[in-house]
Amino acid sequence: MVESNSEDLIISASKKAFKHLPNLKKAVEELTVLKAVGPATASAVLTAGAPDQVAFMADESMQALPGLMPLQYTLGFYLQYMDQIKQILKILQKEDKTWTAHQVELTLWTFQFLKLNDPPLLIEAMEGSSKRKQENSNGDAKSGSEYKTVDCTGSAILIGHVEFHYGMAHFNPPQIQDNPSGWGPCAIPDQFKDLPYQPFSKGDRLGKVISYTRMVAGKYSSAFGGGASQYAYFHEEDENSFQLVDTSKIQKPQYQRGRRVFQQAPLKNRDASVQVKDSWEVVEEMDFPRLSKLSMPSVDDGEDL
Repeated sequence: MVESNSEDLIISASKKAFKHLPNLKKAVEELTVLKAVGPATASAVLTAGAPDQVAFMADESMQALPGLMPLQYTLGFYLQYMDQIKQILKILQKEDKTWTAHQVELTLWTFQFLKLNDPPLLIEAMEGSSKRKQENSNGDAKSGSEYKTVDCTGSAILIGHVEFHYGMAHFNPPQIQDNPSGWGPCAIPDQFKDLPYQPFSKGDRLGKVISYTRMVAGKYSSAFGGGASQYAYFHEEDENSFQLVDTSKIQKPQYQRGRRVFQQAPLKNRDASVQVKDSWEVVEEMDFPRLSKLSMPSVDDGEDL
Protein backbone atom coordinates (compact mmCIF):
# COMPACT_ATOMS: atom_id res chain seq x y z
CA MET A 1 0.00 0.00 0.00
CA VAL A 2 2.87 2.38 0.83
CA GLU A 3 4.66 1.60 -2.42
CA SER A 4 1.55 2.06 -4.58
CA ASN A 5 0.61 5.52 -3.18
CA SER A 6 2.71 8.65 -3.10
CA GLU A 7 3.39 10.43 0.20
CA ASP A 8 1.65 13.62 -0.95
CA LEU A 9 -1.49 11.71 -1.97
CA ILE A 10 -1.63 9.88 1.38
CA ILE A 11 -1.30 13.12 3.37
CA SER A 12 -3.88 14.91 1.22
CA ALA A 13 -6.44 12.08 1.42
CA SER A 14 -5.95 11.68 5.18
CA LYS A 15 -6.44 15.38 5.89
CA LYS A 16 -9.63 15.48 3.80
CA ALA A 17 -10.95 12.36 5.53
CA PHE A 18 -10.49 13.70 9.08
CA LYS A 19 -12.06 17.03 8.10
CA HIS A 20 -15.27 15.21 7.11
CA LEU A 21 -15.69 13.61 10.54
CA PRO A 22 -18.19 12.85 12.08
CA ASN A 23 -19.54 12.12 8.57
CA LEU A 24 -18.17 8.58 8.28
CA LYS A 25 -19.41 7.98 4.75
CA LYS A 26 -17.50 10.89 3.23
CA ALA A 27 -14.45 10.24 5.41
CA VAL A 28 -14.16 6.63 4.24
CA GLU A 29 -14.75 7.65 0.61
CA GLU A 30 -11.83 10.10 0.81
CA LEU A 31 -9.47 7.36 2.01
CA THR A 32 -10.63 4.69 -0.43
CA VAL A 33 -9.31 6.75 -3.37
CA LEU A 34 -5.90 5.38 -2.34
CA LYS A 35 -4.78 2.14 -3.94
CA ALA A 36 -5.20 -1.05 -1.85
CA VAL A 37 -7.35 0.82 0.71
CA GLY A 38 -10.89 -0.45 1.36
CA PRO A 39 -13.48 0.36 4.04
CA ALA A 40 -11.78 -1.91 6.61
CA THR A 41 -8.34 -0.31 6.17
CA ALA A 42 -9.90 3.15 6.12
CA SER A 43 -11.66 2.42 9.42
CA ALA A 44 -8.29 1.47 10.98
CA VAL A 45 -6.75 4.80 9.90
CA LEU A 46 -9.72 6.81 11.20
CA THR A 47 -9.78 4.87 14.49
CA ALA A 48 -6.09 5.61 15.06
CA GLY A 49 -6.70 9.35 14.65
CA ALA A 50 -10.21 9.68 16.14
CA PRO A 51 -10.97 6.74 18.49
CA ASP A 52 -13.72 8.72 20.19
CA GLN A 53 -15.81 8.78 16.97
CA VAL A 54 -14.70 5.77 14.92
CA ALA A 55 -14.42 2.02 15.61
CA PHE A 56 -12.25 -0.42 13.69
CA MET A 57 -14.02 -2.85 11.36
CA ALA A 58 -12.82 -5.96 13.25
CA ASP A 59 -14.34 -9.33 12.37
CA GLU A 60 -14.84 -10.40 16.00
CA SER A 61 -16.53 -7.12 16.92
CA MET A 62 -18.97 -7.38 14.03
CA GLN A 63 -19.71 -11.06 14.80
CA ALA A 64 -20.61 -10.13 18.37
CA LEU A 65 -23.41 -7.84 17.22
CA PRO A 66 -26.78 -9.27 16.10
CA GLY A 67 -27.96 -8.97 12.50
CA LEU A 68 -24.52 -8.54 10.88
CA MET A 69 -23.98 -12.01 9.46
CA PRO A 70 -22.62 -12.88 6.97
CA LEU A 71 -19.84 -10.29 7.12
CA GLN A 72 -19.32 -7.93 4.20
CA TYR A 73 -16.44 -5.54 3.73
CA THR A 74 -18.35 -2.74 2.07
CA LEU A 75 -19.04 0.86 3.03
CA GLY A 76 -22.75 0.22 3.55
CA PHE A 77 -22.05 -2.72 5.87
CA TYR A 78 -19.53 -0.67 7.86
CA LEU A 79 -22.11 2.08 8.36
CA GLN A 80 -24.59 -0.51 9.72
CA TYR A 81 -21.91 -1.72 12.13
CA MET A 82 -21.17 1.83 13.28
CA ASP A 83 -24.87 2.53 13.84
CA GLN A 84 -25.00 -0.26 16.45
CA ILE A 85 -21.71 0.93 17.99
CA LYS A 86 -23.16 4.43 18.37
CA GLN A 87 -26.33 3.09 20.03
CA ILE A 88 -24.28 1.21 22.64
CA LEU A 89 -21.96 4.20 23.11
CA LYS A 90 -24.91 6.51 23.72
CA ILE A 91 -26.18 4.27 26.53
CA LEU A 92 -22.73 3.97 28.14
CA GLN A 93 -21.96 7.69 28.03
CA LYS A 94 -25.05 8.43 30.12
CA GLU A 95 -23.16 6.89 33.06
CA ASP A 96 -19.54 7.49 32.03
CA LYS A 97 -18.54 10.19 29.53
CA THR A 98 -15.08 8.66 29.01
CA TRP A 99 -16.39 5.78 26.88
CA THR A 100 -15.32 5.93 23.19
CA ALA A 101 -16.38 4.06 20.07
CA HIS A 102 -13.00 2.30 19.99
CA GLN A 103 -13.46 1.05 23.57
CA VAL A 104 -16.87 -0.41 22.69
CA GLU A 105 -15.26 -2.18 19.74
CA LEU A 106 -12.52 -3.62 21.99
CA THR A 107 -15.11 -4.83 24.50
CA LEU A 108 -17.08 -6.61 21.79
CA TRP A 109 -13.88 -8.09 20.37
CA THR A 110 -12.89 -9.45 23.81
CA PHE A 111 -16.29 -11.05 24.33
CA GLN A 112 -16.31 -12.75 20.92
CA PHE A 113 -12.69 -13.90 21.27
CA LEU A 114 -13.38 -15.54 24.64
CA LYS A 115 -16.58 -17.10 23.30
CA LEU A 116 -14.71 -18.81 20.45
CA ASN A 117 -11.30 -19.57 22.01
CA ASP A 118 -11.72 -19.82 25.79
CA PRO A 119 -15.33 -20.59 26.84
CA PRO A 120 -14.34 -21.56 30.44
CA LEU A 121 -12.84 -18.11 30.99
CA LEU A 122 -16.00 -16.57 29.56
CA ILE A 123 -18.14 -18.59 31.98
CA GLU A 124 -15.88 -17.51 34.85
CA ALA A 125 -16.31 -13.88 33.84
CA MET A 126 -20.09 -14.32 33.69
CA GLU A 127 -20.14 -15.90 37.16
CA GLY A 128 -17.97 -13.08 38.47
CA SER A 129 -20.47 -10.63 37.00
CA SER A 130 -23.34 -12.13 39.02
CA LYS A 131 -21.22 -12.19 42.22
CA ARG A 132 -20.24 -8.54 41.84
CA LYS A 133 -23.85 -7.56 41.27
CA GLN A 134 -24.88 -9.46 44.41
CA GLU A 135 -22.13 -7.80 46.48
CA ASN A 136 -23.17 -4.45 45.08
CA SER A 137 -26.76 -5.02 46.22
CA ASN A 138 -25.48 -5.82 49.75
CA GLY A 139 -23.39 -2.65 49.88
CA ASP A 140 -20.05 -4.49 50.04
CA ALA A 141 -18.67 -3.31 46.71
CA LYS A 142 -18.71 -0.35 44.36
CA SER A 143 -21.74 1.83 43.90
CA GLY A 144 -24.38 0.79 41.40
CA SER A 145 -23.72 3.78 39.19
CA GLU A 146 -20.44 2.16 38.06
CA TYR A 147 -22.23 -0.82 36.46
CA LYS A 148 -24.30 -0.57 33.30
CA THR A 149 -26.26 -3.25 31.40
CA VAL A 150 -26.45 -3.11 27.60
CA ASP A 151 -29.09 -5.36 25.98
CA CYS A 152 -28.04 -6.86 22.66
CA THR A 153 -30.31 -9.93 22.50
CA GLY A 154 -29.81 -12.56 26.16
CA SER A 155 -26.47 -14.32 28.14
CA ALA A 156 -24.40 -11.80 30.04
CA ILE A 157 -20.75 -10.90 30.51
CA LEU A 158 -19.17 -8.13 32.63
CA ILE A 159 -15.99 -6.71 31.12
CA GLY A 160 -14.74 -3.67 32.95
CA HIS A 161 -17.92 -1.98 34.15
CA VAL A 162 -20.13 -3.00 31.20
CA GLU A 163 -22.44 -6.01 31.15
CA PHE A 164 -23.49 -7.22 27.69
CA HIS A 165 -26.46 -9.52 27.10
CA TYR A 166 -26.53 -11.90 24.16
CA GLY A 167 -28.70 -14.79 23.00
CA MET A 168 -30.62 -16.36 20.14
CA ALA A 169 -32.69 -14.28 17.77
CA HIS A 170 -36.45 -14.85 17.75
CA PHE A 171 -37.93 -16.99 14.97
CA ASN A 172 -41.65 -17.39 14.37
CA PRO A 173 -42.33 -20.56 12.36
CA PRO A 174 -45.02 -20.35 9.67
CA GLN A 175 -48.39 -21.97 10.27
CA ILE A 176 -48.75 -25.32 8.50
CA GLN A 177 -51.54 -27.88 8.24
CA ASP A 178 -51.11 -31.06 10.28
CA ASN A 179 -52.53 -34.23 8.76
CA PRO A 180 -51.98 -37.05 11.32
CA SER A 181 -53.98 -39.66 9.37
CA GLY A 182 -52.36 -39.25 5.96
CA TRP A 183 -50.39 -36.92 3.72
CA GLY A 184 -51.31 -33.85 1.75
CA PRO A 185 -53.74 -31.06 2.63
CA CYS A 186 -56.46 -31.64 5.18
CA ALA A 187 -59.20 -29.86 3.22
CA ILE A 188 -60.03 -29.17 -0.42
CA PRO A 189 -61.06 -25.68 -1.55
CA ASP A 190 -64.64 -25.35 -2.72
CA GLN A 191 -63.66 -24.52 -6.30
CA PHE A 192 -61.88 -27.88 -6.66
CA LYS A 193 -64.66 -30.13 -5.35
CA ASP A 194 -66.51 -32.63 -7.61
CA LEU A 195 -63.98 -32.30 -10.42
CA PRO A 196 -63.69 -35.39 -12.66
CA TYR A 197 -60.53 -37.41 -12.29
CA GLN A 198 -58.39 -37.71 -15.41
CA PRO A 199 -56.18 -40.85 -15.37
CA PHE A 200 -52.73 -40.70 -16.92
CA SER A 201 -50.37 -43.48 -17.87
CA LYS A 202 -46.59 -43.56 -17.61
CA GLY A 203 -46.37 -43.06 -21.34
CA ASP A 204 -48.06 -39.66 -21.24
CA ARG A 205 -45.49 -36.90 -21.63
CA LEU A 206 -46.60 -34.35 -19.07
CA GLY A 207 -44.63 -31.42 -17.74
CA LYS A 208 -41.86 -31.59 -20.35
CA VAL A 209 -39.56 -28.57 -20.60
CA ILE A 210 -37.88 -27.29 -23.73
CA SER A 211 -34.10 -26.98 -24.07
CA TYR A 212 -32.49 -24.44 -26.38
CA THR A 213 -28.92 -25.65 -25.76
CA ARG A 214 -28.86 -28.65 -28.09
CA MET A 215 -30.73 -30.27 -30.94
CA VAL A 216 -33.76 -32.03 -29.50
CA ALA A 217 -35.87 -32.47 -32.61
CA GLY A 218 -37.88 -35.65 -32.26
CA LYS A 219 -36.46 -36.48 -28.84
CA TYR A 220 -39.87 -37.10 -27.32
CA SER A 221 -41.50 -38.60 -30.40
CA SER A 222 -42.92 -42.09 -30.08
CA ALA A 223 -40.85 -44.97 -31.43
CA PHE A 224 -44.02 -46.78 -32.56
CA GLY A 225 -45.41 -44.03 -34.74
CA GLY A 226 -47.66 -41.14 -33.90
CA GLY A 227 -51.32 -41.67 -33.30
CA ALA A 228 -54.19 -39.38 -32.55
CA SER A 229 -55.24 -39.18 -28.92
CA GLN A 230 -58.74 -40.16 -27.92
CA TYR A 231 -58.97 -37.00 -25.83
CA ALA A 232 -58.00 -34.62 -28.64
CA TYR A 233 -60.32 -31.89 -29.78
CA PHE A 234 -60.06 -29.14 -32.37
CA HIS A 235 -60.68 -25.47 -31.68
CA GLU A 236 -62.96 -23.41 -33.82
CA GLU A 237 -62.53 -19.71 -34.36
CA ASP A 238 -64.69 -19.10 -31.33
CA GLU A 239 -62.59 -19.97 -28.27
CA ASN A 240 -65.64 -20.43 -26.07
CA SER A 241 -66.92 -23.44 -27.99
CA PHE A 242 -65.34 -26.80 -28.75
CA GLN A 243 -66.38 -30.10 -30.22
CA LEU A 244 -65.30 -33.68 -29.63
CA VAL A 245 -64.13 -35.55 -32.71
CA ASP A 246 -63.72 -39.17 -33.64
CA THR A 247 -59.97 -39.79 -33.82
CA SER A 248 -59.99 -43.56 -33.97
CA LYS A 249 -57.64 -45.01 -36.55
CA ILE A 250 -59.30 -46.14 -39.79
CA GLN A 251 -58.27 -49.56 -41.06
CA LYS A 252 -57.21 -49.32 -44.69
CA PRO A 253 -55.94 -51.96 -47.10
CA GLN A 254 -52.33 -51.81 -48.16
CA TYR A 255 -53.21 -51.14 -51.78
CA GLN A 256 -55.27 -48.07 -52.60
CA ARG A 257 -56.75 -46.74 -55.79
CA GLY A 258 -54.44 -47.30 -58.73
CA ARG A 259 -52.95 -50.39 -57.05
CA ARG A 260 -50.12 -48.40 -55.49
CA VAL A 261 -48.74 -48.89 -52.01
CA PHE A 262 -49.04 -46.17 -49.34
CA GLN A 263 -51.32 -43.89 -51.33
CA GLN A 264 -53.72 -43.40 -48.43
CA ALA A 265 -55.96 -40.42 -48.57
CA PRO A 266 -55.66 -37.95 -45.64
CA LEU A 267 -57.93 -38.49 -42.65
CA LYS A 268 -61.03 -36.41 -42.50
CA ASN A 269 -62.01 -34.69 -39.30
CA ARG A 270 -65.52 -35.87 -38.63
CA ASP A 271 -67.80 -33.48 -36.83
CA ALA A 272 -69.74 -34.66 -33.83
CA SER A 273 -73.28 -35.75 -34.45
CA VAL A 274 -74.50 -33.54 -31.61
CA GLN A 275 -73.19 -29.99 -31.41
CA VAL A 276 -72.63 -28.64 -27.91
CA LYS A 277 -74.33 -25.28 -27.42
CA ASP A 278 -73.52 -22.49 -24.99
CA SER A 279 -77.11 -22.43 -23.72
CA TRP A 280 -76.88 -25.97 -22.33
CA GLU A 281 -76.57 -26.39 -18.56
CA VAL A 282 -73.85 -28.73 -17.33
CA VAL A 283 -75.26 -31.31 -14.91
CA GLU A 284 -72.23 -33.61 -14.61
CA GLU A 285 -69.07 -34.22 -16.61
CA MET A 286 -67.95 -37.80 -17.28
CA ASP A 287 -64.98 -39.00 -19.31
CA PHE A 288 -65.10 -41.92 -21.74
CA PRO A 289 -63.27 -44.53 -19.56
CA ARG A 290 -65.77 -44.03 -16.74
CA LEU A 291 -68.70 -44.09 -19.15
CA SER A 292 -67.63 -47.41 -20.68
CA LYS A 293 -67.31 -49.05 -17.25
CA LEU A 294 -70.75 -48.05 -15.99
CA SER A 295 -73.18 -50.85 -15.26
CA MET A 296 -76.89 -50.71 -14.46
CA PRO A 297 -77.79 -53.84 -12.44
CA SER A 298 -81.18 -52.50 -11.35
CA VAL A 299 -82.44 -51.97 -14.91
CA ASP A 300 -84.17 -54.90 -16.57
CA ASP A 301 -83.68 -55.90 -20.16
CA GLY A 302 -85.72 -54.05 -22.73
CA GLU A 303 -88.98 -55.52 -24.03
CA ASP A 304 -90.19 -55.07 -27.60
CA LEU A 305 -93.81 -53.95 -27.88
